Amino acid sequence: MKQTITEIRVNKVLDTQLNYQRWGIMTRREFVHNCILKGIEIVSIEVRNYAAEQKETAWLEKNSWSHPWGNINHPQTISYNDRKNALKEGFFKTEYRAMYADGSMTVCTKIEYDYYSSKIAQP
Repeated sequence: MKQTITEIRVNKVLDTQLNYQRWGIMTRREFVHNCILKGIEIVSIEVRNYAAEQKETAWLEKNSWSHPWGNINHPQTISYNDRKNALKEGFFKTEYRAMYADGSMTVCTKIEYDYYSSKIAQP
């Protein structure tokens, strides 16, 4: 049976060998299987994206005097105000972590998280 390009890419990522601090050198696929066997949970968490916030702050400081202040319907003013409001709300990103029983964690990829979720869902 032929594999799709996405399946080939996923298998390539899962077969990549890494040096894990706790278990030594193993593939990502073996790491996920060890997590399942030892009861370690891989979770997705929303965390603040400080790099994006710093980049947006720098852009706002640079362009604070270059947009037309008098016309609130001007496209540049609308864009500036939208970006300013987005910065107030904060920027977040999804991070995938293997959470150990002692409270420590290892950052994982989305592919590892999806593979873990598919293995947990199987009976």
